[in-house]
Amino acid sequence: MEEMNTLEEMRQQIALLKEKLDREAIVSDKLLRNSMHQRLGVIRRQQVIEYCAGAYVILFGSFAFYRMGLSMWFIIGTALFMIAAMAVNYYEHREFNRQNLYNDDLLTVAQTMKQLKQRYVRHILWAIPVLLLWACFFGYNLLEVYDAEGACFMIGGMVVGLLVGAFIGVVMFRRSCCACDDIISQIKQ
Repeated sequence: MEEMNTLEEMRQQIALLKEKLDREAIVSDKLLRNSMHQRLGVIRRQQVIEYCAGAYVILFGSFAFYRMGLSMWFIIGTALFMIAAMAVNYYEHREFNRQNLYNDDLLTVAQTMKQLKQRYVRHILWAIPVLLLWACFFGYNLLEVYDAEGACFMIGGMVVGLLVGAFIGVVMFRRSCCACDDIISQIKQ
């Protein structure tokens, strides 16, 4: 009889422990997903900033280039370049934007983050040469429109703008890659 009572007590304790473990896993999973949600917010904000910058260049940059007297081919090419850059940005983030952090399993989220980071690296590798080519065309157009002194002044401004833009781009690239790495490391733990 005493063994039956002891056995029943042990069953109740095991059931209580299972219930506590289940609650602990749910709390841990929620904390993990909330932490990941904050890191995903960094990537989403930067994506919005990139779209806004592209729209700004298309609208106001085209107007400024027109007022500067640059060729229509350059203005149209720049606008098409920015539209293409925005399309590539959308394409690179397509799986990320479909990601439902609260419903998808964590392995799928980790795989998506790994692929997104690889896309960021590839994006930088082709964007830098394309941007340098665009800068050469911009400088050439400036030399056609302005005299040597004015063109030199404008090219100096372009170089400063490129350096500031490159710095901002590197900071955004590092933040995005760090966010991806943080999410992947949180999932692996």
